[in-house]
Amino acid sequence: MAFTDRLANRGSVSTGYNIDNSCVFEGGNNEWVYLNSPTAGNRDIFTFSFWFKRSESKDAIVVWQGTHGRIRFQSDDIRLRFDNGHELETTRKIRDYSAWYHLVIACDSTQGTAANRVKMYVNGVQETAFETATYPDQNDDSALMTTDNLYLSAGDGDFDYSGYIADFCIIDGTQYAASDFGEFDEDSGIWKPKDLSGLTFGSEGVWLKFDDSSSMGADSSGNSNNFTLTNIAAINQTTDTPTNNFCTWNPVNLGTSGVDTWTITEGATELTRASSGWSHYFGTIPVSKGKWYWEAEYQNMAYSVFGFHDVDAIISGEPTTGFGGFVNYNGGEMRVDGLDNETTNNYGTIADNSIIGVALNMDDNQVTIYINNTATVSNFSIGNSANKTVVPYVRLHAASAASCSTNFGSAVAYGLASAEADENGYGSFEFAPPSGYYAICTKNLAEFG
Repeated sequence: MAFTDRLANRGSVSTGYNIDNSCVFEGGNNEWVYLNSPTAGNRDIFTFSFWFKRSESKDAIVVWQGTHGRIRFQSDDIRLRFDNGHELETTRKIRDYSAWYHLVIACDSTQGTAANRVKMYVNGVQETAFETATYPDQNDDSALMTTDNLYLSAGDGDFDYSGYIADFCIIDGTQYAASDFGEFDEDSGIWKPKDLSGLTFGSEGVWLKFDDSSSMGADSSGNSNNFTLTNIAAINQTTDTPTNNFCTWNPVNLGTSGVDTWTITEGATELTRASSGWSHYFGTIPVSKGKWYWEAEYQNMAYSVFGFHDVDAIISGEPTTGFGGFVNYNGGEMRVDGLDNETTNNYGTIADNSIIGVALNMDDNQVTIYINNTATVSNFSIGNSANKTVVPYVRLHAASAASCSTNFGSAVAYGLASAEADENGYGSFEFAPPSGYYAICTKNLAEFG
């Protein structure tokens, strides 16, 4: 299972250069940024580079300019179209929704060898195996560098991108290699970003760092090629980046039992359903030691479990056999190890708009549940999940339209009245994490996990 693999390419490596912010896009909300009527750059020689972390398993166009120029996730692979009849489609699959990926498209149509006219790199490795490979003709002008509006995230209404994007660059007039944008860590072998301030962007180049929440389309290349925002605001700025990857919900792992599918949105933090039905979701980052904190806000929830799940139980059987957490149903109670091990205490159900907090202590094998910053359940034994590897877990049932908005410390669908970080300065929560508890992100995992 993807989230049990080694944390390669998940931002877990310490690096001298940090990407501080990304922008989270939700295609269903018509969120995108675009460069309005740009001046055409060098249509023969240019480079695109950006980091991305997908949050929904659907076809999506990430970059779109003109009628035919686009970078698209076609199902699970990458499909690049330059103009009518010229495109590349990888055999590589993009299936790890816990990971940040780095994509470089480096073009020089003046090259005599067709394969040298377009070079595609994923996480520093050049792609050479393609389902489809029809390279541009020599000296062919690309549809990716025209005077048409250039959209980041927007498709044609049906294929808008949902997920995170960081360090988005267009280089005008230079075919750079992936090594100009990143490098392999000498200890771990993980691909990590470089500082791009020394690159030559060219007169029509762009560098979107998303570091100014009041101006998310600001260009940092020095060219003032600022992007116009559509339904993008300060709440779209996140600290989930290639150098500090935060936990989210896994959109492709629904357990081993048959369940109804809720809609997963807002950077894989928001779970909603328009009518009655069940579902359950698992977090993307596992923990086996350390102390961890996350929050959620419920709306109109008939039945829910909010807590953690034993990874081994997810792999081997029914998801109801390995969970632990607070059960919000006819009087709140705690359950661990599935449905058969529960308390008789009535802790009270959770009212709409309340903030439920989970403080999971894997060092002492305990969990504390907070409701609106009050410890409703304190230091409850986590049962058979002690000394194992677990992930955040939510099991939901609604009698009608409902939602569960989760905050792992980065992207959050609901507005925060406050913005409380953990003691390392990571995350942004409604309530301050208890002393010694931390957001589930890779910088904290490197220290405590």
